[in-house]
Amino acid sequence: MSTPEELDLEALLNHLAAQDVRLTPDGALLRYDAPAEAAGPALEAALRRHKEQLLAWADGKPVVLARERAADGAADLALRHAAETRPETWNVAIAMDLRGPLDPEALGSALTALTARHEALRSRFVPAADGVWQEVLRAAPASLPTEDLRPLVPAAREARLAEACAELADRPFDLTEGTHPRTRLLRLADEEWRLVLVLHHVTVDGRAFTVLLHELGVLYRQAAGDTGVPALPPAPSCVAHARAEAARAPDEAEERRRLAFWARELAAASAECGLPPDRPRPPRLSGRGATDRIAVEPRVREALESFARGHGTTPFAVTLAATVRMVTTLSGQREVVLNTSYANRPDPASQSLVSCTATALPLRIRCERGDTFATLCARVHAQLVEGIAHLLPYGRIREGLARHHDLDVPAPLPLSMTYQSSLETALDLPGLTVTLVDLHPPGARRDCTFGFTPLPDGSGELTAEYSTDLYDPGTVRGWLDTCVTLLAELEATEPVA
Repeated sequence: MSTPEELDLEALLNHLAAQDVRLTPDGALLRYDAPAEAAGPALEAALRRHKEQLLAWADGKPVVLARERAADGAADLALRHAAETRPETWNVAIAMDLRGPLDPEALGSALTALTARHEALRSRFVPAADGVWQEVLRAAPASLPTEDLRPLVPAAREARLAEACAELADRPFDLTEGTHPRTRLLRLADEEWRLVLVLHHVTVDGRAFTVLLHELGVLYRQAAGDTGVPALPPAPSCVAHARAEAARAPDEAEERRRLAFWARELAAASAECGLPPDRPRPPRLSGRGATDRIAVEPRVREALESFARGHGTTPFAVTLAATVRMVTTLSGQREVVLNTSYANRPDPASQSLVSCTATALPLRIRCERGDTFATLCARVHAQLVEGIAHLLPYGRIREGLARHHDLDVPAPLPLSMTYQSSLETALDLPGLTVTLVDLHPPGARRDCTFGFTPLPDGSGELTAEYSTDLYDPGTVRGWLDTCVTLLAELEATEPVA
């Protein structure tokens, strides 16, 4: 059995509570009152070891359990958040419409347990001269404010529902204060509820969101008294992930070699988006934007996946090639420069890590006259493979190219494409029908971000988040229609033997 001086801070705080040890700050001094059986040299040694954190805790301040230089993806997002005109565009806001006999107390307990399991959901990101640091805070009970809208007439109920969702979804996080999830439970009828959950993107990517939904279902069952639910394994640590990433980082010679690749790849590349705007570009984009969505029928998705299999590539490369062809056709340019995302989860343990591990991967894709679509797909595939082989955090690419190669690469690139292959949005709550609704705040982080999401029913969804400073809704819908048409044409492609 561990003695008090051997305990980490979290375990020591639990020990103090169990032993009825009371702490009182007195300026720079920490005074304690303890039962005789708990007092002694071992307790005093433990209090001295963690004195600074215990003073903060006794004074009602957040307790920092661990501090580590943030992983590259998280650090990049924290810096972009700080520079964003509308930082709320980094919110991941989801409504869960629940029908059935919900247990609100069990739901609150599940949310508390979820936050306690995952460091990313109770951290703050603090910029410093030597980088961005992640400070993991001690878990606290999750707040789940509940509002009963049943007394309102239908029109007033719908208005208040929309208002309540916007209040949470449109409010930016202060990452230096913490990433704790924002939640609200709205009761619409006796067995009809809406749970609003707002996270910051620094805490989740597509894979992490899938993990959260699965675990929320498990923890709800446990909190509701289902003794047959297996316990979840311990959650991976963000701090451990950041340390492992630092250990895998290339040495100076290898980093210079990779930078030389990016210098060759991005030299004289245009920083223009390529999509013709509907109005002149302002000196600085306001961050105002919108998102359009279009369904991709199962037959079209099957066609693109069959084409990918037949040509030895991936559905992402095929979708990206269709986007590139659409952009070059509209712009008249021979190439497109854009960002895509690399999942950056290199080992089995990282698959269940709740954090945004994705890193931006810049690509310069040439589209020559006379290229067949298969030729363009092969070029896209090759550049994805080569880019991953020379992967560096995008911030380090920009910094290294400016310092060693006198190249200025914008942050972010104005055009982006994502493929959410790891996103699963099923939430299993016993006795409840669950429907997820995206509450993403209106805004745009760049000129345009295209996205493709395969859906469980075999269909897909193509999206475009775009700057309304530059583009009109009809223009963007035309782009999406064109992309779907290009993918649909793959149905007529002869299969490759």
